[in-house]
Amino acid sequence: MLLHQLAWLVAAAGVVVEDRGYTSTSTVYAALDLGPQRFVVAVALKATPAEIEKTATTFCSEHRDDITTLAPGIDGAWAADACAGLVRGAIHDALAPRFELSNRSMAIVDFAGDDDGRRRVEVATVATAPEGLGRLVASIAAHDHALAPRLWVLGLGLGFVGTVQKIVWTRSWLTRLPSSSLILFVDAYDTVFQRPLGPNDVPPPGKIVFGADRVCSPDVCAGPLARTPKGLRYLNSGSYLGEAAAASLLLHG
Repeated sequence: MLLHQLAWLVAAAGVVVEDRGYTSTSTVYAALDLGPQRFVVAVALKATPAEIEKTATTFCSEHRDDITTLAPGIDGAWAADACAGLVRGAIHDALAPRFELSNRSMAIVDFAGDDDGRRRVEVATVATAPEGLGRLVASIAAHDHALAPRLWVLGLGLGFVGTVQKIVWTRSWLTRLPSSSLILFVDAYDTVFQRPLGPNDVPPPGKIVFGADRVCSPDVCAGPLARTPKGLRYLNSGSYLGEAAAASLLLHG
């Protein structure tokens, strides 16, 4: 009977990735199911192995009675070790980089009706946490656009570990759109719209318009690609505009 209870406890414990809440810029929230109960474990995004171990030990100590209730008669020391292992696994899974984009890791803010006569522009940004998005959303809403913007927030709750995720998530997002869709990609936390979007912003078919920068960042850049009076010599991947087919070709190149 005890082995049956123990097997049930271990089998019922798992990490619920899609429902674990969200990842902030500094903290990851991992959901852990122990039997019928769900617990949320918070850990720093850049937690050290020692900090993860301390978090697991503290959680299991605080919830010793819950574990005993789930499996009466279980050896206390063994249960503590098993619990710590499950918590460590949940934390490591929550901290692992996520590359698969799902409906539950996207949010859509539509600033226009379904068919109000304006050309739609699909605006995408990557933001793993909702904090700091207010300026971007407010700046889009502040203008009377000649184009009809719809904002897609990609990667919510997935945890950001590197620029490659932006490329992978944007590729995945583009597959959801018709190839002729007009798309605009912008950085999430340091972008504001200073004027409305209009037809004069739309590049010719097959072309992509990039934002420009005075400096090369990071150290390896495809350039300088242009010489301008203002010294904006480098492409800035934080903003580009074009048709979905051209953007997809670029990101797969």
